[in-house]
Amino acid sequence: MKLLISSVVLLFAVDQATANSNCATLSTVFDGPKTDRVYAARIASINGENVVMEKQEHKLAPGRHSVLIYHTDKSLVEHAQTRDNYPAQEMIIDVVPGKVYHLGAKFNSTKRFKPEEKWTAVVWDIKDRECQI
Repeated sequence: MKLLISSVVLLFAVDQATANSNCATLSTVFDGPKTDRVYAARIASINGENVVMEKQEHKLAPGRHSVLIYHTDKSLVEHAQTRDNYPAQEMIIDVVPGKVYHLGAKFNSTKRFKPEEKWTAVVWDIKDRECQI
């Protein structure tokens, strides 16, 4: 009986190690570099499933994903406008395990009078990081 329990615990540990290394992270924890005009953003949905926008990190299986993003920087929104004037943008992203993808909103100053083109969802940095579920 003790051998069976040890085997189950070992299998669980192996499954956890595999799960931890077989995912990627989307992150909006940090703002992008202001020198590149990349500002704060939030993820609204992943693959058509709504997510809590206040959550700043999301774990994903490797592969292609559809991510809906809103910018959150107040400087990109004039005082009389709301998020309705700046709709979310869809980004298709291929993620690989063991990486963190930092997302943001890149301001396009040449399109500042066209709300739908004023900003673009971008991946502004990719770093190695073991995924922890």
